[in-house]
Amino acid sequence: MAKEFASEYLMTMFTVMDEPIIEGDIATFNVVILDRKCALTMQRAKTVDATNRSGWLMIHQSCVPTK
Repeated sequence: MAKEFASEYLMTMFTVMDEPIIEGDIATFNVVILDRKCALTMQRAKTVDATNRSGWLMIHQSCVPTK
């Protein structure tokens, strides 16, 4: 399900830890990005185009090192 929330490029960089929590147009989920545990918050975009094929925009990211 997380593939719907990120571009193909980002999917090569992170591992999804949990299923996303979706409330209306906001999705929150935990991932590991380049050895950092992160909480990502994304908002459904009003339009989908060539620069945002997933239909979601990152609005907040907080990370801590995994080591």
